Amino acid sequence: MATYQQRVRNAVNNPAWQEYRESMKGKTLERKIVMLHEYWLLGSHTHSPNGWLSCKVCLRVDNYIKALCRGGQLRAKESLKTFQENDWYEEYTKK
Repeated sequence: MATYQQRVRNAVNNPAWQEYRESMKGKTLERKIVMLHEYWLLGSHTHSPNGWLSCKVCLRVDNYIKALCRGGQLRAKESLKTFQENDWYEEYTKK
């Protein structure tokens, strides 16, 4: 079975995702969160017994959220799972 890192590497190796990811550069955090949410909502989700850990759309969004954490834009330990548990992106997009 592939490791989490291998699954992420495979998921992000996608030209359409890379183009979408590039389009987020220079956007505000709030806009990035909205764009990630839109990408997740419109994505073609594929699940197996591993749940969202095998879904390429979910892995892409989770990886980007974790990159925002590493960059100090989001609290440490945020993930797709915590965003879903906490009404997706409400905290970061409320004004």
